[in-house]
Amino acid sequence: SSRFTMEEIPLNQIFQKAVVLQRMGDRSGALVEYQQFLKVAESHDVDPSLYAEVNANMGAIYAISGKGTGNNNNEQQQKSNRIKAKES
Repeated sequence: SSRFTMEEIPLNQIFQKAVVLQRMGDRSGALVEYQQFLKVAESHDVDPSLYAEVNANMGAIYAISGKGTGNNNNEQQQKSNRIKAKES
């Protein structure tokens, strides 16, 4: 399969929308957009190092959302996102 750059698919618009939602405090909306970003990026074989910030931002949202809840699923997702961000 051929590789695409981020400019060739609408990933930048998805990312910008997610960042705006995150900054506005709409964490669930931002997560939806980041997850859409990952789905599109992976389906187009985009190099993961180009979107390490997406994984880092998702990890930050999970960290904030999971504070004090003892929600193991969020902790696992947060850990996974931190690892992905470091690997990129």
